[in-house]
Amino acid sequence: MMMKRLICYFILCLMLPLSLDAQSYLKRLFTGMHSSGGLGINVGVVGRSQGFNEITPAISIFGWGVYLDCGLSQPAHQDDTRWDVWETSKSDLFHIGYQMPIAKWLMITPLVGYAYVEEGYTNGYSKRFTKDGGVKNDFCPLRRVSGFDYGCQVSFPIRVDNESLIDIVIMGTYTKFCWYGGVGIIVRAD
Repeated sequence: MMMKRLICYFILCLMLPLSLDAQSYLKRLFTGMHSSGGLGINVGVVGRSQGFNEITPAISIFGWGVYLDCGLSQPAHQDDTRWDVWETSKSDLFHIGYQMPIAKWLMITPLVGYAYVEEGYTNGYSKRFTKDGGVKNDFCPLRRVSGFDYGCQVSFPIRVDNESLIDIVIMGTYTKFCWYGGVGIIVRAD
């Protein structure tokens, strides 16, 4: 029993320099990756896991380790002047997270936020006229899913060249309610 304990202590002492070197590497990695900011454009599906298929565009802003995204999809035919009924849906999403660089080419971002999706119909027979002469049709929801959303994003920063201060990032996100991907640019502060 005492021999096992001594061997464990010996192995831990041997690993201490490796641990210190890894900490300095992570410090350099975090400092380099988190001294930059950028913008991204995402497109994906909200509510796919719950049986919805609402395609939603989103915009992401990231910098100094913080990641934010928001997306909005309004029902189609909302301003249509025809007399008809259309099956439509709408969705909203918002996430916040912290980007954790794993390597220079890989970042993982745990996300928390809110997602909302409704499926229903737009009623062209119940028109409201606006002050500027436009038309608004009512959206009547039939099915709705919303709530606290959580998940993860994987990002792949790609350095264009060593002279340029702009990098490209490819992002893929999976959460409880959303699946989406996108492309962005990172402006480095080297």
